[in-house]
Amino acid sequence: MLPTVLSPCREKSYRLKRASVTQFSLAVPPYNVDRKTEYTYNGDILVDRPLKGFEHTHGRMMDCLRHRMEPFESTRLNQPTSSNSEPDDDEDFFASCNAGNSDNECDKFGVGTNDGAPDSLGPFEILVELLISSDLLVQITLFQLLLEQRFSVPLVVPHVNTYYIPPETHPNFVKGFSHLGEALNFVQVKLANQEILSIGEDRNLPRVVFVSNREDPTRRESADMASEIMNCHFVSKYSKSDIGDGPIAELGVGFLAKPNDQILKHMPCLVLCVWGPHRRLEKFLQKFADIVIVETEPDQKPRVLPWSGGHHDVADVLYWNINSTKRSRNNKDNVQHMCGSFKDLTGDIAKYLIFKLKSFKGRSGGGKTLEECLSQIRPLNQPTSISNVTDIEATQLEGVRDCLKLQKNFATEAHAHVELLRQSGHKVDFVHKKTTPEVANDQLKLPILQLFIGLLSEHQRVKRQIGIVHFQLSIDKKLQSSLKKATDKVNVAFEKFQQNLGDSQLKDKYRLAKQEHVDRILGLEHLWRELSHIFTADPSKKQIPRLAAHHLLDGFPLEILDGDAAMFHKLWVDTVLTELDTTLSDQLKRKPKVFVLSVVGLQSSGKSTLLNLMFGTQLKTSAGQCTRGVYLQLVKSEWPEYDYVLLLDTEGIRAPEFSGTKDAALHDNRLATFAVLPADASIVMVTNEEDNGLKEVLPMVMLAFKGSAMAEERGGWMQAKLFFVYRSVDTNDVKKLQKNQRKLQEDLRGAAFEVANTRIYGIDEERSSEPSIRDAHPVVVSQATMIDSLNDFQINVQEEKSDVKYFGNLKKGTVPPLDIPDWDYGTKVVALRNYIHNRLLEDGRWESHGLVEWRQYLELVWNCIETADFELGFLNRIEYMNYNDLRAKLLLHQQRVGKKYVEEFEILERQLQAERNLEESFNNWWIIFRNNVEETIANEQDKVGMLLEERQGQRWKVEETKQWDNFCLDQERHWKGQLQQLIDSVFKFDKVVEDYNNDIKKEIESHVQDYKFDQTSEGDRERKIKDRFEELFTKKLNNAESLYPPLEPQVPQKVLDMYRHILGRQHNFNLIKNDDEMIEGNDMNWKPSIYDQYVAPLLNRGRKLDIDKELTSKVESYLQDAKQYADHLVSKVINTTERLLEEVKSRKQRHSMHTKAQAMLTRQLKVIQKKWDKDHNVAKRLEAEHDQLWRFFKNCANRVGGTIMLSDEVLNLLSSKLVDSFKILLSNKIADKLQDEAWVCNWKIMRAHLDLHLVELMEVQQTNELLQCVADGALHYRRILHKLIQIAIEKEHMEENILWKRFVKSIQEAIMSANILTQTSNDRLKSTIFIAGLKRNLANDVKSPELAKSVNLVHNSDVYSKTEQVIDFEKVAKTVCAGVERIQINLTSCEIEELVGMVKERMINCASEVAKQRCEETCPHCHLTCVHPKGHSAKHDTLHQPGGLAGWCDNRSGELGPRTCSQSVALNSKFILRQSPETEISVPYKDFEKYYPDWKLPTEGLGTIEVREHIFAHYQRELITKYPYAKINSNIPSEYKNHDLKALRCELENIIKSTS
Repeated sequence: MLPTVLSPCREKSYRLKRASVTQFSLAVPPYNVDRKTEYTYNGDILVDRPLKGFEHTHGRMMDCLRHRMEPFESTRLNQPTSSNSEPDDDEDFFASCNAGNSDNECDKFGVGTNDGAPDSLGPFEILVELLISSDLLVQITLFQLLLEQRFSVPLVVPHVNTYYIPPETHPNFVKGFSHLGEALNFVQVKLANQEILSIGEDRNLPRVVFVSNREDPTRRESADMASEIMNCHFVSKYSKSDIGDGPIAELGVGFLAKPNDQILKHMPCLVLCVWGPHRRLEKFLQKFADIVIVETEPDQKPRVLPWSGGHHDVADVLYWNINSTKRSRNNKDNVQHMCGSFKDLTGDIAKYLIFKLKSFKGRSGGGKTLEECLSQIRPLNQPTSISNVTDIEATQLEGVRDCLKLQKNFATEAHAHVELLRQSGHKVDFVHKKTTPEVANDQLKLPILQLFIGLLSEHQRVKRQIGIVHFQLSIDKKLQSSLKKATDKVNVAFEKFQQNLGDSQLKDKYRLAKQEHVDRILGLEHLWRELSHIFTADPSKKQIPRLAAHHLLDGFPLEILDGDAAMFHKLWVDTVLTELDTTLSDQLKRKPKVFVLSVVGLQSSGKSTLLNLMFGTQLKTSAGQCTRGVYLQLVKSEWPEYDYVLLLDTEGIRAPEFSGTKDAALHDNRLATFAVLPADASIVMVTNEEDNGLKEVLPMVMLAFKGSAMAEERGGWMQAKLFFVYRSVDTNDVKKLQKNQRKLQEDLRGAAFEVANTRIYGIDEERSSEPSIRDAHPVVVSQATMIDSLNDFQINVQEEKSDVKYFGNLKKGTVPPLDIPDWDYGTKVVALRNYIHNRLLEDGRWESHGLVEWRQYLELVWNCIETADFELGFLNRIEYMNYNDLRAKLLLHQQRVGKKYVEEFEILERQLQAERNLEESFNNWWIIFRNNVEETIANEQDKVGMLLEERQGQRWKVEETKQWDNFCLDQERHWKGQLQQLIDSVFKFDKVVEDYNNDIKKEIESHVQDYKFDQTSEGDRERKIKDRFEELFTKKLNNAESLYPPLEPQVPQKVLDMYRHILGRQHNFNLIKNDDEMIEGNDMNWKPSIYDQYVAPLLNRGRKLDIDKELTSKVESYLQDAKQYADHLVSKVINTTERLLEEVKSRKQRHSMHTKAQAMLTRQLKVIQKKWDKDHNVAKRLEAEHDQLWRFFKNCANRVGGTIMLSDEVLNLLSSKLVDSFKILLSNKIADKLQDEAWVCNWKIMRAHLDLHLVELMEVQQTNELLQCVADGALHYRRILHKLIQIAIEKEHMEENILWKRFVKSIQEAIMSANILTQTSNDRLKSTIFIAGLKRNLANDVKSPELAKSVNLVHNSDVYSKTEQVIDFEKVAKTVCAGVERIQINLTSCEIEELVGMVKERMINCASEVAKQRCEETCPHCHLTCVHPKGHSAKHDTLHQPGGLAGWCDNRSGELGPRTCSQSVALNSKFILRQSPETEISVPYKDFEKYYPDWKLPTEGLGTIEVREHIFAHYQRELITKYPYAKINSNIPSEYKNHDLKALRCELENIIKSTS
């Protein structure tokens, strides 16, 4: 049962009402292969077979029609195999056709005879036999094919014994003949101006009837006359037999031509030609005819038509006859009579008809439909009751797309996934959010889906097929009005865009109009999409994929690549193919064998049309995008090597609306790959000779294949054979075509060579054993294999032996009635199909697939597509990949050098801490250090040289050689500074502090011996001990302060000295004594002055780029890594300021800028030096030892034993530094771990974190912070960096106790190991050996030089042996170990903050670029940070954002600027550069590098900025509040407004999750 009739929807939103039923039956009957008729759609129209020979008359006519070859006269060219000669004329041909007799009850038509029998009649009789022996869908198809070629179709035929015999008892039926009118209800014909004529429903088109009153059928010429005048070929003229008692009526669509009349150049009308006794059809003709053209016998007088009722008010009538001797015309009472030669009559009758049709106003009371006219003639076919389909209201259908929620959600997620692939740069599994079964069941209740499932569930195959066809036609009809409006809008937008191709706004309007048109279309694919997601949500509904398999078997295509989502729905396709395999296996009693053929090409290149001509499919075709995504069509094959052909019809590439968009290359490359890789053969369609787009896309397919698991599985051999078809070319220009062939072959082989020589890196990258190196594993595909894949591509001067074919035009004209197929095109299509089959089998390597096997292969193809990088075109991609490959190899060599420096420095650091060798100078230590790394540097440099001499590296040799030299110099400079700091710390500070410490201890020991504390009372004794200690300590501290004063107070004078030294003659500089005299500097907390905030922007109309800003940025970057004051830093700032002031002539302004720089430097360097002094100044550090020394003094005074004293001091020294040392180790561990974090290594992932933070700020409406972050990229980066490091620390903090226990255990092992060393040594040296061993173990084994430094004990055993002759070192070790065991760790929030700073410092000092922080330099215009690592040697570069977010305004309007710096360069825009408060100049963006030499010229291609575009579009009022000099932008790009915040969040989260 079909579902109930749909009621009209009354909701304003036009949403379909949901069904009231609570459960919907999905019972699916077994697939029924019924063969009640001789010819079926699935077996005779939609079939893959060699062209039938002439001996198979019926089959050959069927093939000629479906291949769009001439179906009637051209059959003469192929005689029966039994005949050795060709007839020279029609008489011979028809004589041979009539050579046999039939015993059938309708022997005149031979109904029921074998197709191969020799008793076939003429072409007309064969056609009638085909129709009356076919099912309804075949009749519809044949009618459609005939009418498209401007042939007529038999409408009324003699009654024969068909599979349906209508009741003879019907009182109104005329006996003896039947009509095929039902088939015409489904046929549509294209008229002029893309108007579509539905023949079965038409009431308005004029109708002309041609009849003949001549007795001798061989002399009737009415069919010839109708054909000549109406530009419609009536097939009955090919009949040479007497029809007998049963008349035959043919219907065609005529076009009456009047060349001189532009308005009515081609007047369409319905034309009926009746062959035989037309009087028997009088009731039909009375209802149908508007004009009747009657052929009479020569010299016969006109007489009233019997069926006109004796009056001519029913129709205008014209009588004519052939009279070669005279020409005459008479007109009386609406009756015309003409005679003359056939040639003269054609002109006269045409003029008569033109006159009548011009004045035709329609029929009074409205015309009747064809079905109403045929009401008294019995139908040939059994009625197909599908009337409920037409009850759908247009308003309901217009709202259906909005109701199909599951596919909309899928498309949104798919687009986010594609963006995720683009951002992350490697394969990410598509995660589809699970829909609950409840939601799926709710969707299943949609009336439109119920109706569709009801049609699919129909048991009778023909009824099911007709129901689906009628269903789609009804939908198209109901939506015709709204689609026409959308189509007109697309055409207008396209015309405007074509007139100005460079206008991006017109292009956007065209793209949006095209998308609006697509969104209004409702097809079967949309219903199948929703059903597929219902099944995915509830896989127990296996009836749905079973229905889909039956749908394929019924001859309908099924979408397998979602055209809206551009996504492969794997579970759905897998299940459908499994169901299809099961059904076919049941039918064949074995597994089916399939051959896969795809077609790929530019939009409107005739891909679907080619498949329609080749296989009889009915894929949608149009001038412009028709197919979206990829469709699968199942075609039964009669070739013995396989049972079925699987056709893949793909969406066209290089669509105009995608041109220049960010998704263009991605869209085209993915489509082409999905079309080519899963196929055994792929036809590449090219219109004219415009093959550049395909030459760009096909190599990308090879590139994707090479980088996939498929390549390894197939040994690098691509499965698909390629066949190029150039259509609409001049096939006579042989030389040009040969040149085209050679160029094609050269280009493809050249591309194959490039692919073969390109190293493709696996997507699932792993970390190598070397730190901070992403190991790339290339897929091993030999160069020979990759090129040999195209060696099979065969080009030959003889086209029949070439894989390149040249076709002419598909049609003879473009405007009806000349828009008929060029039969030569169809002939070439058939030849191509045979050629493909032979080429497939010729080398013996091809084997047919099973459906399950192909399903698995399809999954491999999709994985290949998901892992391929399709962002760029082929040439750019090859260059990009070659450069990336080169950079990856060079980076590997750099990292090996950096790693060697790190290893040798850590060894040297431990050695210095353990040995304290005072005899070695810095130069000697540097020579040792340098010699240890020299061999590695030399080896890597040789490898770099060889790499740059290779073909791949020669293009960038000069630049990369310079980069390598700069890297080596930077490394040497960096590590030299590190070693200097280490030696300064060990010898100049640590050693001095240690010496002071030991001197104090010696004096304490001496004073304790000389001074008697025991003579006093207990209270006085304690006080005297304390006073004596303070006296000694103060004396030593004063001495240290006098010899080693802190440098921080000296910074202002040192800065002033440098300024006077370099610029003293030009300017009069003063000492900056305190912060009050300073202009605020440039640290994180620096806030712009009133001038910076308000005055400068007003002068500069929002162009915040000025010298002040750049100078501030430079000073910050120079001081970022500074540890202490250095003269060269001051010199660098002075020189930079001079460079920035080159064009500033005012002495006052120059002095002002230098003074500001001096103030910033002084303030910043004081802060830096103060921190340095705290950590390294002798007096400061000695002061920090006060409590430890007091404890030692008190122990000596109290005569504490040496064992206890040593234990106590070692424990206290370790305890004081234990937590700090642990924090250092923890921070180092975290920093090293962060090297593997994607947000550290990949700037795109860091950018995703930044953008996600902006989204979060929008969601919680933190507008001020949001605008601050987009305005100051460096500040935003520091905040997020701090947050991400804090998260990493908190993760480690969860394992804090475990790490602490390991740390304590390693210290205990170091202590016990030092004790073992004392067991074999001299007693007087034991304490020295114990302390030295402990320090060495802490430095080397615990890997904590800081903890080793803390054990500052006197190397003199007398100190600990005065009261105890033998120190028990084992007891010391156990006591210290037990004490260390009791220490607990619990990091506070303040300590975690401290850890963040330590991790940052570790990252800053990291030698590997991969693990460094990002550069914090911001674009001088849009204020986004540089994408390179901190300290990089290349020019700064970034992903630019709309300038208005940073306060940038349009030069003329003063509106916030929507363009990015990259877009401004592309558009050749200008910006205003303020050289001083009074001076501004206008400069072009293309000179960006000239005015900002540290920055690279902004270009597109680094990525997308949707979040920032969204902010610009939706925060205009907030932005002008922040920048009061600016105005709201009045022309915000439409794409900025259309970003969905939730989708953006999902996209960013997926990018981040994909790398976590």
